[in-house]
Amino acid sequence: MSKNLIELCHGWELAKLRESEAREARVELEAQISELVGQKTEGTVSTRAGDYKVSVTYRINRSVDEKKWAEVAPLLPENVANHLLRYKPSLVMKGFRYLEENKPDLFKLVSKAVTEKPSKPTVTISHAEDPK
Repeated sequence: MSKNLIELCHGWELAKLRESEAREARVELEAQISELVGQKTEGTVSTRAGDYKVSVTYRINRSVDEKKWAEVAPLLPENVANHLLRYKPSLVMKGFRYLEENKPDLFKLVSKAVTEKPSKPTVTISHAEDPK
């Protein structure tokens, strides 16, 4: 194996370690900053400190239980229910690939509505069980 690749893997490991340590330090500093700036349930608290403008934004993440929504939705007026949830189409890759391999005409049609763009490659490095 190329020594250059080994060096790159070692450098990657060190960078990941530094990245993790930096993230932990940043999260701790953010917790201290939010204590000093002030807290609220939701919204933004802003202040100035010397040359810095500091804003801390608080959010509450909300999700919908699909089974319970199915029970509640029919009890709501339609104009209310329609303004509470947003449905976003999501591609099912297994079906998309099936069309690609087995139904080229349908695949061509569906592809008109699908945007593709390459994502960043994922690099995974681990220590080999039996180094060579």
